[in-house]
Amino acid sequence: MRPLKVKVKGFTAFADEVDLDFAGLDLFAVTGPTGAGKTSLIQTIPIALYGRAPKVADDLRQLISPSTEHARFHFEFMAHGGRYRISRVIHRTRPTSVALEEHVDGEEWRSLARGVRQTAEKIEELLGLDYDTFTRVVLLPQNEFDAFLRGKPDERRAILTRLLALEIYGKIQQRANQLAAGARTEADVLMSVLERDYADATPERLSEVRDALARAAGEVEVLAGSVEALERGRTLAVDVRQAQRDWTQASETLAELQGDLAEAREEHFDAEHAVQEALESLRGIDEALAAITYDADRHLALMRAQEQSARLTEIHRR
Repeated sequence: MRPLKVKVKGFTAFADEVDLDFAGLDLFAVTGPTGAGKTSLIQTIPIALYGRAPKVADDLRQLISPSTEHARFHFEFMAHGGRYRISRVIHRTRPTSVALEEHVDGEEWRSLARGVRQTAEKIEELLGLDYDTFTRVVLLPQNEFDAFLRGKPDERRAILTRLLALEIYGKIQQRANQLAAGARTEADVLMSVLERDYADATPERLSEVRDALARAAGEVEVLAGSVEALERGRTLAVDVRQAQRDWTQASETLAELQGDLAEAREEHFDAEHAVQEALESLRGIDEALAAITYDADRHLALMRAQEQSARLTEIHRR
């Protein structure tokens, strides 16, 4: 990250706006008497980026100038080849407002994030540093470096450990020692198991086991063939059993059909006999019909007698 411009207003001694332009500077120093606000100027950078400051943390309202109701921070910087600016306004009685923008073609600025949480996440993503890391490797808190130069070796080591977060290596060492102790314990347990349960594990014994394994593999192949043959036999037995059941059922059905056939034959014989009798009766009827002769005069007389009978019956009724 390379700072380009800082603007601050309403912050500690800077009730009026102060504008610092770092563009074109490779090395610079902020000088002035004690209490002039040098530290405050440097603090504007982490306040603008993270909303926090060394030795103040998140309680920044106490740093607002007494004559104002809010403090404004504006920080413009370069990071990863891009140009960005962040603006943060801290109010006495209202929530903090913050916005992050990216410089695009020409003089245009594009919004990247708004709000405290979204901007904080975007700043950490953009810089690759959270607040604690930023104040350890980029912006050292006041008096930390001086104490490091003037302190005793133990004190310098403690300050350097705190500034660079070297305590992580102590934790790594502790964890490594724990893992090593656990590994030694596990190795001792395994060694005792080897000595107790695998004392006869020799090259000769290994050769014997390998020979036995080869023989067992051959037996397994033979048994596998036997199992396959047994499986085929089992399938065949199931088919034979089903065929037997089908044959038994077919035999029963055949016996029933034979009985029905005998009854049908008897009925057929009786039917043939009845047909013969009916034929004989028909022949008799035909002969009787053939013997009857037709007499037209008699037929006419009978018709007249029928008419007369009908008239007599009517007369008798009257």
